[in-house]
Amino acid sequence: MKIKFWGLCCISMALCFSGVSAFAKTGSQKIDAVYNNIKIVVDGKEVSTSTEPFIYNGTTYLPVRAIGEALGKDVRWDFQTNTVYIGSEQLSASNSANEVIYDSNGIIVTYTGLSVNNFGEINVNLNIENNTDKNYTFQVRDFSLNDIMFEPIFSCDVVSGKKAVDGIYLPLWSLNDIGVSKAEDIKNVEFSLHIFNSKDWNDAVDTEQITINF
Repeated sequence: MKIKFWGLCCISMALCFSGVSAFAKTGSQKIDAVYNNIKIVVDGKEVSTSTEPFIYNGTTYLPVRAIGEALGKDVRWDFQTNTVYIGSEQLSASNSANEVIYDSNGIIVTYTGLSVNNFGEINVNLNIENNTDKNYTFQVRDFSLNDIMFEPIFSCDVVSGKKAVDGIYLPLWSLNDIGVSKAEDIKNVEFSLHIFNSKDWNDAVDTEQITINF
């Protein structure tokens, strides 16, 4: 029997359990649903739901919010695009996620993807490794978005021998000023990294321009 997830904020939708399926239909139709006291158990724990699962045309439909949260994932409905986001809203880019964008003198910076949280805040995610014997601060310079100069928010301190997971935050109010209302409107970002010794501001390095296309 097939299993599908449905129901988020009183909106019905279906996501195939074995993978995400694309549906183009809109509107409404009457269906003959079968209710049979279906229980949902995740990792040995029964999940309570406000909407009862049902069977239609040989497929069992489950409430997507309850299942997502039971798996420890944030669930968000975007009414503007009719999209359900489960967990991190990782967006695809022509630059591969987990791509090293800087590697020199014991410092490695890896681009890990563009993401959106539950509040719609957009971040260009980075993993930073400091394999040196000094503490360093990382900032961005000459940042542009869709070929328009832009002021993001980013400053990350990484002590000797440690790693950091951080993101270049793109303020929503500034994005609106350049006509960007959602992450899908972002076509590319360009920036350089300014890296300096956190203790005495010496050993400063400005990387070459880094380009990420989406």
